[in-house]
Amino acid sequence: MSKKLIWMGGVHGVGKSSILEYLTVNNGHDGFARIPLGTELATIGQQLGYAWEELRDPEKMRSVETRATEELLKRLEKEDIVLDAHFCIYLGGQLYPGFSRTNLVRLASQVPVRGIIHVIANPQEVLKRRAASSKQDHHYPTITDSAIAERELGESGEYFQRFCDIWSDASLTGTLDTTQRTIPDMAQEVIKIYDKLRRN
Repeated sequence: MSKKLIWMGGVHGVGKSSILEYLTVNNGHDGFARIPLGTELATIGQQLGYAWEELRDPEKMRSVETRATEELLKRLEKEDIVLDAHFCIYLGGQLYPGFSRTNLVRLASQVPVRGIIHVIANPQEVLKRRAASSKQDHHYPTITDSAIAERELGESGEYFQRFCDIWSDASLTGTLDTTQRTIPDMAQEVIKIYDKLRRN
């Protein structure tokens, strides 16, 4: 399999979805398909008869992730993919890995060209974006407490490093700070990253 996979992760409010939506609308995605991983997991969970909160159960989440991994591998036979995702997530106030080690290893074994991008912003900017967001379906740990937002960002960084350790042979890893940059500017950065991967 020669297709490319980019895992673009970060906490809610850093701008990853806005960047990828901008690329899609402006036809600037340059060949990769955007998949919102959280939506994909929720949809598969529903197909298997699970409510989102039930995915706190490790066995149920594992079955959903395994199905999602199979679907990703099928799509990667046809197109390059950037995952709009997280390195860790909160369910019912508890912190969980954004994806299991088992399925990350499986993806790594079958997708040789991979990139990992950690998208960040300062806590105040994250809170401002969450407060202004029209996405009412997100269960943010906070929209007002900068200390909690700072903790989230730190935890995301720790799990990003875990992902990098598991995908130690990834073709490219890096961090994008969106605090004082525009969406079009950051979209161009993502295209540059994709171009680097495409040359592998």
